[in-house]
Amino acid sequence: MELNDGEELTETELIAYCRPRLGGTKTPERVVFVPEIPRSANGKILKKDVREPFWRGHERQI
Repeated sequence: MELNDGEELTETELIAYCRPRLGGTKTPERVVFVPEIPRSANGKILKKDVREPFWRGHERQI
């Protein structure tokens, strides 16, 4: 999800928004805000680059 310029959203607000729409089991426990989502030249999200900071230092990456 990307916010429009000038809009603000907190982790608590986003989780509260998701809970009634996704249910308790699919609602995220935490949210990480990043300034920009890495994209390929075709505009697709580079999932490997998004996941990399979370798997850094781990031997096995799923």
